Amino acid sequence: MKKLLVVFVCSGNTCRSPMAEFLFRRFLESEDVENVEVTSCGIKAAEGSPMSPEAVKTLANRGIKGTENFVAKQLTKDIFKKADLIVALSDRILVDIEEQFGENKKILGFGSNLPNTTAVSDPYGQGMFEYEEACSQIEINMSQVAKYIFRNLL
Repeated sequence: MKKLLVVFVCSGNTCRSPMAEFLFRRFLESEDVENVEVTSCGIKAAEGSPMSPEAVKTLANRGIKGTENFVAKQLTKDIFKKADLIVALSDRILVDIEEQFGENKKILGFGSNLPNTTAVSDPYGQGMFEYEEACSQIEINMSQVAKYIFRNLL
Protein backbone atom coordinates (compact mmCIF):
# COMPACT_ATOMS: atom_id res chain seq x y z
CA MET A 1 0.00 0.00 0.00
CA LYS A 2 1.33 3.42 -0.98
CA LYS A 3 2.14 5.73 1.89
CA LEU A 4 0.47 9.12 1.99
CA LEU A 5 3.06 11.94 1.80
CA VAL A 6 2.47 15.03 3.93
CA VAL A 7 4.85 17.97 3.45
CA PHE A 8 5.04 20.91 5.89
CA VAL A 9 6.38 24.10 4.29
CA CYS A 10 7.75 27.34 5.70
CA SER A 11 10.28 29.87 4.42
CA GLY A 12 13.73 28.43 5.06
CA ASN A 13 13.02 24.92 6.41
CA THR A 14 15.13 25.50 9.52
CA CYS A 15 12.51 26.46 12.13
CA ARG A 16 8.74 26.07 11.74
CA SER A 17 8.36 23.31 9.16
CA PRO A 18 10.99 20.99 10.72
CA MET A 19 9.29 21.42 14.10
CA ALA A 20 5.97 20.55 12.44
CA GLU A 21 7.54 17.53 10.73
CA PHE A 22 8.97 16.10 13.96
CA LEU A 23 5.84 16.89 16.02
CA PHE A 24 3.51 15.30 13.45
CA ARG A 25 5.75 12.25 13.08
CA ARG A 26 5.59 11.76 16.86
CA PHE A 27 1.80 12.11 16.76
CA LEU A 28 1.52 9.49 14.00
CA GLU A 29 3.75 7.09 15.93
CA SER A 30 1.68 7.56 19.09
CA GLU A 31 -1.45 6.68 17.10
CA ASP A 32 0.23 3.70 15.36
CA VAL A 33 -0.37 5.28 11.95
CA GLU A 34 2.11 3.66 9.58
CA ASN A 35 0.80 4.61 6.15
CA VAL A 36 1.66 8.33 6.37
CA GLU A 37 5.11 9.68 5.58
CA VAL A 38 6.05 13.17 6.80
CA THR A 39 8.69 15.59 5.59
CA SER A 40 9.26 19.33 5.41
CA CYS A 41 10.63 21.85 2.92
CA GLY A 42 11.22 25.54 2.52
CA ILE A 43 9.94 27.78 -0.22
CA LYS A 44 13.28 29.67 -0.03
CA ALA A 45 15.46 27.05 1.67
CA ALA A 46 19.24 27.21 1.92
CA GLU A 47 19.62 23.53 1.04
CA GLY A 48 21.75 21.56 3.46
CA SER A 49 21.42 23.99 6.35
CA PRO A 50 20.86 22.41 9.76
CA MET A 51 17.79 23.01 11.88
CA SER A 52 18.21 26.16 13.95
CA PRO A 53 19.65 25.49 17.44
CA GLU A 54 16.57 27.09 18.98
CA ALA A 55 14.24 24.74 17.07
CA VAL A 56 16.35 21.75 18.15
CA LYS A 57 16.14 22.90 21.78
CA THR A 58 12.40 23.59 21.53
CA LEU A 59 11.80 20.05 20.26
CA ALA A 60 14.14 18.61 22.91
CA ASN A 61 12.08 20.43 25.56
CA ARG A 62 9.17 18.31 24.30
CA GLY A 63 11.16 15.08 24.45
CA ILE A 64 11.88 14.91 20.72
CA LYS A 65 15.41 13.79 19.85
CA GLY A 66 17.04 12.71 16.60
CA THR A 67 17.11 16.13 14.99
CA GLU A 68 20.90 16.25 14.49
CA ASN A 69 20.81 14.78 10.97
CA PHE A 70 18.12 17.14 9.69
CA VAL A 71 19.07 19.23 6.65
CA ALA A 72 16.94 21.89 4.99
CA LYS A 73 15.56 21.24 1.53
CA GLN A 74 13.74 23.26 -1.08
CA LEU A 75 10.18 22.51 -2.15
CA THR A 76 10.78 21.24 -5.67
CA LYS A 77 8.45 20.30 -8.52
CA ASP A 78 9.23 16.65 -7.83
CA ILE A 79 8.33 16.88 -4.13
CA PHE A 80 5.24 18.94 -4.96
CA LYS A 81 4.11 16.32 -7.48
CA LYS A 82 4.68 13.39 -5.08
CA ALA A 83 2.97 15.05 -2.10
CA ASP A 84 -0.59 14.09 -1.22
CA LEU A 85 -0.95 17.05 1.16
CA ILE A 86 1.12 20.22 1.48
CA VAL A 87 0.63 22.25 4.65
CA ALA A 88 1.84 25.86 4.58
CA LEU A 89 2.69 27.21 8.02
CA SER A 90 1.21 30.64 7.21
CA ASP A 91 -0.99 32.35 4.66
CA ARG A 92 2.07 34.09 3.16
CA ILE A 93 3.74 30.73 2.55
CA LEU A 94 0.49 29.43 1.01
CA VAL A 95 0.52 32.33 -1.45
CA ASP A 96 4.20 31.74 -2.24
CA ILE A 97 3.56 28.05 -2.97
CA GLU A 98 0.58 28.86 -5.20
CA GLU A 99 2.60 31.51 -7.07
CA GLN A 100 5.35 28.99 -7.72
CA PHE A 101 3.30 25.84 -8.41
CA GLY A 102 -0.23 27.07 -9.13
CA GLU A 103 -3.38 26.67 -7.08
CA ASN A 104 -4.06 23.11 -6.04
CA LYS A 105 -6.55 21.52 -3.66
CA LYS A 106 -3.74 19.58 -1.96
CA ILE A 107 -2.26 22.83 -0.55
CA LEU A 108 -3.64 23.82 2.83
CA GLY A 109 -2.50 26.70 5.00
CA PHE A 110 -2.55 27.34 8.72
CA GLY A 111 -4.72 30.39 9.33
CA SER A 112 -6.10 30.21 5.80
CA ASN A 113 -7.97 27.32 4.17
CA LEU A 114 -7.37 24.73 6.92
CA PRO A 115 -10.26 25.32 9.33
CA ASN A 116 -9.68 26.06 13.02
CA THR A 117 -5.97 26.80 12.64
CA THR A 118 -3.82 29.86 13.17
CA ALA A 119 -0.84 30.99 11.09
CA VAL A 120 2.49 30.33 12.80
CA SER A 121 4.78 33.36 13.12
CA ASP A 122 8.36 32.91 11.94
CA PRO A 123 10.67 32.80 14.98
CA TYR A 124 13.85 32.93 12.87
CA GLY A 125 16.44 35.23 14.42
CA GLN A 126 14.46 35.64 17.63
CA GLY A 127 14.73 34.11 21.09
CA MET A 128 13.54 30.93 22.75
CA PHE A 129 10.23 32.51 23.78
CA GLU A 130 9.24 33.00 20.13
CA TYR A 131 10.33 29.46 19.24
CA GLU A 132 8.29 28.03 22.10
CA GLU A 133 5.29 30.13 21.02
CA ALA A 134 5.61 28.94 17.41
CA CYS A 135 5.96 25.32 18.48
CA SER A 136 2.93 25.57 20.77
CA GLN A 137 0.85 26.97 17.92
CA ILE A 138 2.02 24.15 15.64
CA GLU A 139 0.99 21.61 18.29
CA ILE A 140 -2.47 23.17 18.54
CA ASN A 141 -2.88 23.10 14.74
CA MET A 142 -1.78 19.46 14.44
CA SER A 143 -5.16 18.08 15.49
CA GLN A 144 -6.76 19.81 12.50
CA VAL A 145 -4.15 18.38 10.12
CA ALA A 146 -4.87 14.92 11.51
CA LYS A 147 -8.64 15.41 11.18
CA TYR A 148 -8.26 16.52 7.58
CA ILE A 149 -6.09 13.52 6.70
CA PHE A 150 -8.31 10.96 8.40
CA ARG A 151 -11.53 12.42 6.94
CA ASN A 152 -10.33 13.16 3.43
CA LEU A 153 -7.23 11.17 2.50
CA LEU A 154 -7.17 7.85 4.34
